[in-house]
Amino acid sequence: MVFADAEHFAELGNSAVYPVHFLYATLLTEDKHRDVTLDKLDIDKKRLLNVSKRDALAIQVGLASSSQKERTRWN
Repeated sequence: MVFADAEHFAELGNSAVYPVHFLYATLLTEDKHRDVTLDKLDIDKKRLLNVSKRDALAIQVGLASSSQKERTRWN
């Protein structure tokens, strides 16, 4: 399900699937073991979720200018 969700987020912006899409999709799923691990590592899950959402959406709408430059070089 996580892979399908990541692909869906990428498709919204007609882009390739990037690691941030997987991160965002993974954080959206319920996983008590992951949450315990994040707590032990003193990682704020809510903050990580917000940052990954922002970055995933920035890629989708083309706001990440460096990503656009990279895609231009690929073509």
